Amino acid sequence: MKAAALAIVAAVVCVHSHWARAAGRTVPDTMMAAAIDKGGGPEVLVIHRLRVPTPKAGEVLVAVRTAGVGAWEAATRQEPGSSAQFPMVLGSDGAPKIEQAPSGNPGSGLSHF
Repeated sequence: MKAAALAIVAAVVCVHSHWARAAGRTVPDTMMAAAIDKGGGPEVLVIHRLRVPTPKAGEVLVAVRTAGVGAWEAATRQEPGSSAQFPMVLGSDGAPKIEQAPSGNPGSGLSHF
């Protein structure tokens, strides 16, 4: 995967509604996300306040106001595996919007997430 095509996907359930790219307004430090802390049924899915990741060189930060959780992710929720890192945010489908890119990387080469 090319560095310009890498993205940090923040699967956000509820974010501050005033995220902005304009001067004087910044991306918040935290976000609300549905995540799991252990394997199990739907009851293990809880809302967490997580740190918004900072994009590194070759990455961009995208805001996802809503995300879909595929049927196949139920298996991951039930049996996340021994190498799982918690909290684990499920959901990889969404309509992302680039919110932040390191200087010199406007995301113009971004082809997919």
